[in-house]
Amino acid sequence: MFLNDKASPDRSPDDTALLDKRERDAADADWTTHPWTTDPLLTAVTAMQAAHHLFPHLALAATDDVRQSSPLHHDDGHNVHHQVVVVAVSGGADSCALLHTLQQLAPTWRLTLHVAHLDHALRADSATDAAFVAELVSALGLPFHKKTLQPGELAVHGGSVEAAARHARYAFLAHVALAVTPATQQPIVALAHHADDQAETVLHHLIRGSGLAGLAGMQPVTAYSPADSAALTGPQAQIIPNPAHRCLRLVRPLLYVRRATILQFLQNRQLTWREDSTNEDQRYTRNYLRHTVLPALAAVNPHVVEAIGRMATLTAAESARLAAYDAQLLHSLQWPPTNAPVIPAHASRPVSGETLQPRGELVLNLALLRAQPVATQRALLRLACSQVAPLSSALSFEQLTQLCRALTDAGSGGPHPIVGALQWSVAGAFGDRPPLVSIHRKGTLPFGEGRPLLAAGAVLRLPAVALDECHTMVPVPGWQMTIRAMTRAALPGDWRAPSQPWRAFF
Repeated sequence: MFLNDKASPDRSPDDTALLDKRERDAADADWTTHPWTTDPLLTAVTAMQAAHHLFPHLALAATDDVRQSSPLHHDDGHNVHHQVVVVAVSGGADSCALLHTLQQLAPTWRLTLHVAHLDHALRADSATDAAFVAELVSALGLPFHKKTLQPGELAVHGGSVEAAARHARYAFLAHVALAVTPATQQPIVALAHHADDQAETVLHHLIRGSGLAGLAGMQPVTAYSPADSAALTGPQAQIIPNPAHRCLRLVRPLLYVRRATILQFLQNRQLTWREDSTNEDQRYTRNYLRHTVLPALAAVNPHVVEAIGRMATLTAAESARLAAYDAQLLHSLQWPPTNAPVIPAHASRPVSGETLQPRGELVLNLALLRAQPVATQRALLRLACSQVAPLSSALSFEQLTQLCRALTDAGSGGPHPIVGALQWSVAGAFGDRPPLVSIHRKGTLPFGEGRPLLAAGAVLRLPAVALDECHTMVPVPGWQMTIRAMTRAALPGDWRAPSQPWRAFF
C-alpha cells in the first residue's frame, strides 16, 4: 500500500497524521511488508538504497529524533517537500525500467521525479525515441525536459563520437538538475547503468591500461561538477549556470542488477521500450565487448559478469584505502605546514555535500615530493590537481608521468600547462625555505596570500647582472628572482603587457 496524504472523510486530521506517521515508520523499518518487494528488481533497488543511501533524505528521516528536526517534515511528521530527482531516460529497456521503478517507489520514498531526454540526433529514428519518451512521461504525469542537439554540436568536444555524446549528455543532465532542484537540496540524477554495463566498463578500462580507479568501474553514488568541467573540457560546459559550485549526485540504483532481470521486470508488466539499432554495431568498442568478448568469457565462467562486478567492488575498496593514505601524505607536504584537518581523498568529488568550492592553488614542499617513489608522486599530484580542479582526477598516466619528470629537476619558473586551466609553477629554495611547487588555476597567483607581493609603485634595487649570464638567480629580501637575457627576436608577443602577472621585461 502506498502512502496517501489526503485525510479520509471519516477520520480527524489528528487521526490521519498519526496513521500516516505510523505508515511511514513501518515503511522505514521494514520494506518487506509491501507486496511489490517480492519483485527482484524492486528488491534490489531497495537493497541498494539501504546499502548506499542513494537518496540521503530517506536515511535522515529514518528515526523519530531525526524526523522531528528534519527540514523534510513538520513536528507532527507531515511531509513538507520531497527530494527532487532527475531521471535520465533514453527510451531503452534499462532507463524505462528505472523510471517505472522509481515512479512506483516515489510516494513512499518521497521523491519528486523529473525526466530528462537528450536527442543526440545521430540516428534517423532518434526523434521517434524522443517522441516515445515524451508519450511515456505524459502518461505518468511527470515533468519532461528534452533537448535536441544541432548538427556539428558534438564536434566541439573533440575525441570519439561516444565520448562527445557522453559529455553532452552529462552536461544536459546537469543543466536540468541545477534548474529544477531547490537550492536547499543537492541535485540528484538517476542513471540506469546495470551490472552488465559495469562488466563492459571494467573490461573497456582494462584493455586501455587503466589504474585502480578505472578497474573499480562505476560506483552506486558518484559526483559530477559542471563548473569544473567547464574549466577542463572546453566552452560547451560554460552554458551551465552554477555560481554556487553545486555538485551533482549521480546515483545508479540498478548497478547490481543483471539486464535479464530488467527485461523480465518489463515483460511481466507488459511495458514497452525502444531498441537502439546502433547497439548491435560492433564497430563500437562497447558493443564488441558486449556481443563478442563477454559471451566468450562466459564460456569459461558462466558467472563472469558477477565476477567482474565483485572484482570492481574489491578494487574500489582498495582504491579508497590507498586514497586515504595519499590524503594524509599530501597534507604533510603542504607549505607552509598546517594543522588544519586533512581534506579527505574523496572531497574533490563529494557525494553528500551540496556545494564544491575548489581552491585556487595548492603549494607543496617540492623537496619532500621528490623524495617519494614515482608511483606515490603520481598519486599525490593527481590528488593535488583534483583539489584545485575536481574533474582533473581524470588526468592520464602519461600526463602525470610527464609532470613527475618535469618536476624532477625543475628550477624556478612557470606557469607551465598541465591540462585545461591547470598549471604548475616552481619557486626555488630561499634561506630556510625549501623549494616549492604550486598546482594552480590559470590566472591565479601560484603562491598566493601570505607570499610577498609588491605594492603599487614599489622599487627593488637589484645587483648588476652581466648580459651574458642568461639564467641568473638574484636574491632580493623576501623574494627570489630569475633573470634571463633574451634577444628581441625571442621576446613573446605580449612582452610589452605580459599576460602573466609575475613576469616583466626590461
